[in-house]
This record gives sequence, C-alpha cells and structure tokens, in this order.
Amino acid sequence: MRTLLDGVFTVEDDRLFKFLYQLQQHEGISIEPSAAAGFTGPDMLTNTAAGQAYLNNMQLSEKLDNSTHLLWTTGGLFVPQEEMDKFSAKGKQLLGT
Repeated sequence: MRTLLDGVFTVEDDRLFKFLYQLQQHEGISIEPSAAAGFTGPDMLTNTAAGQAYLNNMQLSEKLDNSTHLLWTTGGLFVPQEEMDKFSAKGKQLLGT
C-alpha cells in the first residue's frame, strides 16, 4: 500500500460546506461535500508541522513551485438539486455571506 498511499487526513464538515459554496460561486461547479476535502491538502502540507516534515522527508519542499494540485471532484452530478441547494445554503451561512 505504501506505493499507492502516502497519507490521509480528515476535514471538519463545516469546512467542506464552505469550500463547496465557494467553488459554486467562483467556478459554477457543484460537488458533493466530501469531494471538497481535497481543497485542504496543500494548506496541510505547507502550514502544519506534519506536512512540513513529510515534504522534507520526501525531499519535496524545493519542488512545490513546479507542482500541480488536482482534486477528484465526485458526485455533484448525482446529488439531487434540492440537496445541493441545502449544501450551498449551509456553506453560505457558515461563511456569513
């Protein structure tokens, strides 16, 4: 498994709804809440002690300027519009907008 997976992380639900709302507003893309977890990856790598240790141990720190972060955004197409509207409203409310 080591060659397929280097780490995992969790994200609080409220952050997922905020990201979901922001993506809808800025890009017009709808995703399921769990798909928004990937937005936190770069921040966790660059702004936490564990992330910095990983980057240093893997000798990746100097390569960040040439890296691309991809998100696997699943499920938006299959979420009923009524549910998507609820997700978006929750994200909007949490952001205070």
